[in-house]
Amino acid sequence: MAITDERILRLKIAALLHDPPEKAGILFAAPHEDVAKELLTAAGLEPQIPEAVRQADRMAAGADRFPLEDRKKYAVGWRENPQLTHPLSGRTYDLAPHDCRKDTLISTDWETVSASVREAVGHIEKEYSNLWMRYLALWRLLPRYLMDGRFHSGGRKEELGLLWSLLPADSRIPDHSIWEHARLTSALVGAGDDPALFFFALGPVQSLIAAARKSADLWAGSVFLSELLARALLAVASELGPDAVIFPDVWGHPQVDRWLAKEGVKDCEPEDEAFRIPSLPNQFLAVVPLEKVEKLAAAAEGGVKEFLEGEAKKYAAELKEQGRAQLLSAIETYWSAVPWKRLFTDKEGKGKEELLSWWRKVQNWTRKESAFLKQIKEESAAFRFLNSGAAYGSLVDLARLSLDSVKASRVRAVEEEEGRHRCHLCGLRSAVWEDPRDEDRVDRLCGVCTVKRRLGRDRRVHGQGFPSTSTLAAAPWFERLAETLESRAAGTDRLRSALEKVRSAVSQVDKDKERYWIPDHTHEKLRSWQILEDLAYADARWLYLDAVSADGQEGSRDLVEALRELRGALQELHLPVEPRRYYAVLVADGDGMGKWLSGERCPSYDEVVHQKVMGHLPFGDVKRPYAPAYQAALSRALRDFARHVIPHVVEKAGPGALVYAGGDDVLALLPLEPLPRIARMIRYAFAGEREEGDREIGIPGARMRNGFARFERGRHELYRLLGPQATLSAGIAVAHAKSPMRLALEAARECEELAKSAPEKNAVGLAVLKRSGDREVLCFHWAALDVMDLVAGVFRGRPSQELPGARFFLSRKFVGHLEESLPLLEREPEARQEQILWLLRRHLYMAGGASEEAQGKILCQEKERIAQEVSAALEAVLKRFKEPRHPSGYPEEYFWPSAQLVRLVAAAEFLARERDE
Repeated sequence: MAITDERILRLKIAALLHDPPEKAGILFAAPHEDVAKELLTAAGLEPQIPEAVRQADRMAAGADRFPLEDRKKYAVGWRENPQLTHPLSGRTYDLAPHDCRKDTLISTDWETVSASVREAVGHIEKEYSNLWMRYLALWRLLPRYLMDGRFHSGGRKEELGLLWSLLPADSRIPDHSIWEHARLTSALVGAGDDPALFFFALGPVQSLIAAARKSADLWAGSVFLSELLARALLAVASELGPDAVIFPDVWGHPQVDRWLAKEGVKDCEPEDEAFRIPSLPNQFLAVVPLEKVEKLAAAAEGGVKEFLEGEAKKYAAELKEQGRAQLLSAIETYWSAVPWKRLFTDKEGKGKEELLSWWRKVQNWTRKESAFLKQIKEESAAFRFLNSGAAYGSLVDLARLSLDSVKASRVRAVEEEEGRHRCHLCGLRSAVWEDPRDEDRVDRLCGVCTVKRRLGRDRRVHGQGFPSTSTLAAAPWFERLAETLESRAAGTDRLRSALEKVRSAVSQVDKDKERYWIPDHTHEKLRSWQILEDLAYADARWLYLDAVSADGQEGSRDLVEALRELRGALQELHLPVEPRRYYAVLVADGDGMGKWLSGERCPSYDEVVHQKVMGHLPFGDVKRPYAPAYQAALSRALRDFARHVIPHVVEKAGPGALVYAGGDDVLALLPLEPLPRIARMIRYAFAGEREEGDREIGIPGARMRNGFARFERGRHELYRLLGPQATLSAGIAVAHAKSPMRLALEAARECEELAKSAPEKNAVGLAVLKRSGDREVLCFHWAALDVMDLVAGVFRGRPSQELPGARFFLSRKFVGHLEESLPLLEREPEARQEQILWLLRRHLYMAGGASEEAQGKILCQEKERIAQEVSAALEAVLKRFKEPRHPSGYPEEYFWPSAQLVRLVAAAEFLARERDE
């Protein structure tokens, strides 16, 4: 489908160009409307801004900004006073070197900049004679062309670079970009005289994802849901254009780019790897014509059904008729729509009462008072040029309430199914297919879980797979071996020979022959060592001697002999003889996101306006109303966090694997050794700034401050994140690689709930699930992870500063003795640090690197320094523990600080182990 009405397409193109992208820089230097007319001419349109676009512009501006009427009083020359304010926190971003400096903006030849924009628009006009294609190309490619610096008028290069993505729409309120304003204007033009807000959602979500026995099942469930929402969303985009979708931000999303490429837009075909991390939530919000709401709802539902039927047809042999019926009935769709009347007031205030009366009705339906509406009534004279755009926040509340009502009223009948066996993954439906390819048993799967399993397997062929839990747990071991081979120390020749034999034996017993996926961080480390890369891709399950010995399949005897030889080579080099078998599941969710989404946490006007305007507003202390620009900024921050920042943190800055990143939700699998460090980076990256009092957290290849992140990969990239006021809570479950994935995920979810129930949230719940059945749970502030990492490092061995080759170790007996001291620690807090210090002195020892005489000279001094450092950290962390509200199932004293301290030390010791006994 496509928009075929040429009048609408011309209006949408005019709306995208009605304000030139460089408006902030040319304001007061050149009439920006004249520049816009030149762009319209370059785009093949009449050089006049249509009245329909002007009205949509007024409504979009009314929704995004308050009406500052005295232009001279509030005028801001942005290039002389460049400032960006964070739309969620109100913090000002300093335009530092490499981003853009103030003197650079003043000296910039803005005529050349404007000429470059005209050249880019003219290029698109020549490339796309079809108006639908031209509109799509302008929406997608124009921002990218400018950010990439593709066009330079007359050979002269302009250096705005990163700033192209964030140049403000209004220099007085520089908290939203010109692109966001232009897209909203285009969406309103496309919605006609009677626009409406349209909410669409899918369900169930958690139950479909959580039905998993293997990591690949977990990932495939997220991919499945992301594809479903993409089909629904694109059904609306096909009818109205992609700018109609307000939330989530879909610009640059791979599923949308794939659709654009099929439509014929060049230079936007995504690579297969771009689809590996699903990042769409389960709902979207769009601006649509009121008269087409039911048609668009049917189209969105049709997109979902078409995808399900396509999957049913693709796997018809496995599903049979019963499985097909299960698949087609598994997904529920919900939608609601709210009219967004187009009401304006003039200079004399005519039409104002009608607008306010309508707004009050909307407010009454939501049963929520708008602070902005209240301020308008109190300061009536200051708000003459109002329009119904200002009621956007109240309308979104009403649409969301309507959607919740639809969900609550939906009753779903559950019918008894025929079949001898229940699905091994979900346990909800009858099994229709047996998966014969699993390594240790046959899985009986229902229609939905069959599609998940097959979908994940098919995607792996295109490089979109997911590592097994064994391979993920082994990632640090593989990296350590690569570093050892790189060192070419004595014994590495024997190690290389043993690895060759293991690789040869694995190739004989590995019946699958398919390459698994490994984390990018690990892949980069193994790039120079094909032996290790082949073993990692073949799956780490072949590296555990006891498991291979018990396997009994043909060729396993040779593999057993090869593994024994490998063990000997590793022991000679003092390396772990096999990888760890434990890994961690991390689930994280933004705190109070409902309040962010509803606008309750919007900053005040005085926080978001330019410093030259600050103090002149009679209503500066009023919260900025929930606006499309705010929602677009929130959506864009969540998009950039999910699509760009979190993948970098989890998979490039560390050897983890990202299952899902959609909005504020994160689901990742991590190895144990880097677990505290990566989890800490995730919290830092969510806000884009460290918390006050916390140590500086380094993320390789990235710089973050004031809610902005700058990455240096290929070319500079600047992203706006959620800001320092946004917090995140997480649940982490450490589990054995052979444990059912469902149990690990359930434990992580339970820990997340514990963290969410802690005072002020912003916490982590951690559960260590040992193979023996032991289960230890903690709840603490994120900063406690730093202490856990510190203590784990001492258990693992701290290099001596004085004696090369010598290391200080903390004995594992320290954990038991600390636990024995628990009554004293709890009863006498004033003696606590001295008792901990005494135990540390007792259990710290040094090994290797020097004679006993040389050790004796410095042993006491270094040992005391390490003991003092660790005891001070343990004493400080006691203030970082959280006691969840109503933690059912736990003894009253379970979350007391001293009891949690013992468990934190025990967890650190477990993370520090080189192998599992």
